Amino acid sequence: MNRRQLGALGLFFLLFQISGWANNSQALTDSIQRIHLWLSKHKLETPEGTAWVVAPADTGMARSSLDLYSGSPGVVLFYLEAHHALGKAEYLEEAKAGANYLLAKMPTQLFDLDRSGAAGLYSGLSGIAFTLREAYKATKDERYNQAFERALKLLINNAETRGEITHWGMVTDIISGNAGIGLFLLYAYRETKNFTWLELAANVGNWLSLQSVRVTAEQWKWRMWPGFERTMPNFSHGTAGVAFFQAELFKILEEGRYLRPALNGARYLQAIKKPDGLICHHEEGDGKDLFYLGYCHGPVGTARLYYTLYTSYKKQRKIWQKAWDEAVAATMNTSIPKQRTPGFWNNVSQCCGNAGVAEFYLTVFKMSKKKKYREYAWLHTQDLLKHSTADAQGLRWIQAENRSQPDNLQAQSGYMQGAAGIGMLLCHWIELEKGQAQLIRFPDDPFRGI
Repeated sequence: MNRRQLGALGLFFLLFQISGWANNSQALTDSIQRIHLWLSKHKLETPEGTAWVVAPADTGMARSSLDLYSGSPGVVLFYLEAHHALGKAEYLEEAKAGANYLLAKMPTQLFDLDRSGAAGLYSGLSGIAFTLREAYKATKDERYNQAFERALKLLINNAETRGEITHWGMVTDIISGNAGIGLFLLYAYRETKNFTWLELAANVGNWLSLQSVRVTAEQWKWRMWPGFERTMPNFSHGTAGVAFFQAELFKILEEGRYLRPALNGARYLQAIKKPDGLICHHEEGDGKDLFYLGYCHGPVGTARLYYTLYTSYKKQRKIWQKAWDEAVAATMNTSIPKQRTPGFWNNVSQCCGNAGVAEFYLTVFKMSKKKKYREYAWLHTQDLLKHSTADAQGLRWIQAENRSQPDNLQAQSGYMQGAAGIGMLLCHWIELEKGQAQLIRFPDDPFRGI
């Protein structure tokens, strides 16, 4: 890159730093295009369609993946959102090429015991099927919808069902386990109005209730699977995520057998939270003093449970609205992003970092219209842009996915830990400025319609 190009990039990011959230459409649009440029340099084009390399800087063979967490489905969803926000035909073409690849590579069988997360929302078939349904809605290509329906049949055929109990393997959580699969089934019900998927989701809720650890009669918690050595209370792998799924079931079915685990999980979380509203990463050993702040193990994720309870259970609306308000305040009352903490390390992603925090507070702003939430979301957006790498290759983020491996730095392409997820956030800012609703709503997102 020559000196003139470097100077232009420096001016580009200076504008982001000194300006407010408004009037940044062009800069945001340019950022999305630069993400596209970087992704385009790391495509794996095949006769069936396009995949994207998960971590292009990795040594050895270029590796792609079919999981929604870090693989090509997240890139497809980014391009669908980018086309929705900006209307550029090339973005829709990229999404279609990626969807074609998913169509060709979609699993035709699952493992009997789902220990690898083969059916999971962020790890397997459920995430692929969700992506293909969203591609169908954007393109009206019936092949994608047919694949979505085949995936649902495959889930049924590989479920372990006894009476009113259904599950896939023994993992309970949102990311790869039964709570996430259940949320996908609720998404399928909302999309198709087919009660088969609602009934199956309800059966998953019944199984999850049986897996709870009864701390007291009114406080339940869940491990990632029975016997797992750590108890993680928050959203991705623990109590908040499982109880959230139960609350979403109750919101539709209004049956006490789903309200009870949702309330008992929420009560347990309220019992162990600190005065500042934070809940520990895990309950054993040094985990008691470790507090994450984002989607995966922090208030940004766990608040979703309280939101669903206070909007669906009118009898205790004030109790759970207070819990929601406290969770909303918890991350804002910390030092981030100005000063990072052990639970908010060198990571700007949707899962663990700035992007997920910004997404959450952008949503809270849309609900409340309170400027402080928009400003806080913009503060995190500016911070993640400052942490980017921009050059002739495009725009990406070199970061540590795992807190316990701070020296393992890489730029990823996918949704939860990469450029696609950050790009979706930038699309949402543009949509806000246009007065346009965002396109993609994930199955674990309770803010539909906002």
